[in-house]
Amino acid sequence: MSTDTSSQTIELSVKGMTCGNCASKVSHYLHEAGADDIDVDLQQHTARFIINDVQDLNSIITLLGDKGYPSTLAHDSSPTLSLSTRVTIAALCTAPMLAHMIIHIPYLGLGWVQCLLSIPVLLIGILHFGRSALGALKRGIPNMDVLISLGAGSAFFYSLYGLLQQLGPDYYFFETAASIITFVLFGNLLEEKAIHRTTSAIRELKSLQQVQARKVLPKIGGESIVIVNAREIEINDTVLVTEGDRVPADGILLRGSIDVDESILTGESLPIPKVAEDLIYSGTIVANGNAYFRVTNIGNNTILGEIIRLVKQAQEETPDIQRLGDVVSAYFVPAVTIVALATFLITWLALGLSGQESLLRAIAVLVIACPCAMGLATPTAVVMGVGLAARQGILIKGGATLEHLAKIRHVFFDKTGTLTDGKFRIEAFDVV
Repeated sequence: MSTDTSSQTIELSVKGMTCGNCASKVSHYLHEAGADDIDVDLQQHTARFIINDVQDLNSIITLLGDKGYPSTLAHDSSPTLSLSTRVTIAALCTAPMLAHMIIHIPYLGLGWVQCLLSIPVLLIGILHFGRSALGALKRGIPNMDVLISLGAGSAFFYSLYGLLQQLGPDYYFFETAASIITFVLFGNLLEEKAIHRTTSAIRELKSLQQVQARKVLPKIGGESIVIVNAREIEINDTVLVTEGDRVPADGILLRGSIDVDESILTGESLPIPKVAEDLIYSGTIVANGNAYFRVTNIGNNTILGEIIRLVKQAQEETPDIQRLGDVVSAYFVPAVTIVALATFLITWLALGLSGQESLLRAIAVLVIACPCAMGLATPTAVVMGVGLAARQGILIKGGATLEHLAKIRHVFFDKTGTLTDGKFRIEAFDVV
């Protein structure tokens, strides 16, 4: 990447984003660092922005890493295991140990065999949860990944101690450590798939902007038409649209007449006639005719760009119930850690149990608590609801608005024309 210009567009590959709230935080950190025109893509795990001084890039990457979101230049990202691959490996290693708890499987009762099976799962857990947990601790706000790391790590190293000291199978909890990581990874995979489905609305809307345009260039004795990408169009350019074209930008008709299908914006099922001085909008389709128009807005400043921004904002906005979940989670993790420590001290010092038995009970507290879905279920439900609504053409401005839908009893529409899908068909006919 060249660094000889004072302002450049940068695209980073950002790890650690698991929900709309994470994307909102990354956007906030980038804004604080002085970046402009920020576009954080949760589904693609990327952040695109403009910085005036490329020398600040390293400090931005360092800042995101310190906040728990390790980042690299998108084209420099080293290959890593996908989440589905991590889940598959973890499941293949964990399944035999869980099966052995139900039916006897030769050699799986041996501690060293269970240890070897759980090591790959533990390494995957460190790779997946460890970075996030470390970043959360640096921020002073421990998240659920801290609890998962503590629970799985404690169970594994307790079992490893029992194996090295030859204390017997009663001290082996390798399958517990592996199961914690595997089940939570599987939950993350379900969340990723939910996000992929719900953010498809944004991808579909963005695809409407990725079209070609017929740019009109003046020349001696007339004009020439050049086919360009919509991103190459500039304000005040003259563009020709013909039947079947998707309008590449907002503009004002100069000459010609066309019928435009604006259902993507207005829901109107019938094409709207357009003549000189009328406005046309990006993403709409020319149903009939051809015309020249002058570009007035491009990219994110078009009506379609505003709709995309609102959909993204709706998915990133934190509703009241999610804020409550975040607050509870912030207190829940240190509370569970304190309870586990208290369990160890009380059972060891007050109840007279051995250090090993007391440690086992403290680990049990961490293990039971760490798969808690408190920090996972609420944001997933919000993203799912907003995303599914967007895919049906219903734009909800913010997660908080989604909460109020539960209280709505009546909905009024100003006209029936906006409630059609624009695909007329014959339901029945009579022969006379």
